[in-house]
Amino acid sequence: MTVNGFKTATDFGCVTVIRARTDFIALRNGRRWSTSTLILQSLTRADLDSNCRVGYTVTKKVGNAIVRNRIKRRLREAVRQSFPGHALLGHDYALIAKQRALNADFSKIVQDLKTALDRVHSNGQKPAKH
Repeated sequence: MTVNGFKTATDFGCVTVIRARTDFIALRNGRRWSTSTLILQSLTRADLDSNCRVGYTVTKKVGNAIVRNRIKRRLREAVRQSFPGHALLGHDYALIAKQRALNADFSKIVQDLKTALDRVHSNGQKPAKH
C-alpha cells in the first residue's frame, strides 16, 4: 500500500528505535501534529525504502521514573498496533508523551497516534476516516 507515493509499513518488524540525540534534533525540522495524549514529529529520510524508525520522549515533567516507564510501555504498544498501514517506510518519528497519556484509555492513545500519522502525511488534505 502507498500513501502520497510512499510505501506503508506492513508489519511492526520494519520499525527500529531511534536512540541518538542528533536524530531527535533533526526531527524538530520535520512535520508535527499534536493530540491530547501525544505530539508526533515526522521527518522523511533520504533512503525511502529503509525501515521506519521511532523514538520515544517522556520528560521528567510528566512524572517520576515509574510513571515515565509506564507511559513508554503504552506508547510502544500503541506503535505496534498503529504503525502497520499508517507509518511510511523511510520516515523517522518521535513520540512525545503528554501527562494525559498516563490515565487515558489505551484506545484513545492508539486513535490519537493513527490520527497524528494520517495528519503528518497528508499534504494539506484531510485524511480519510478510519
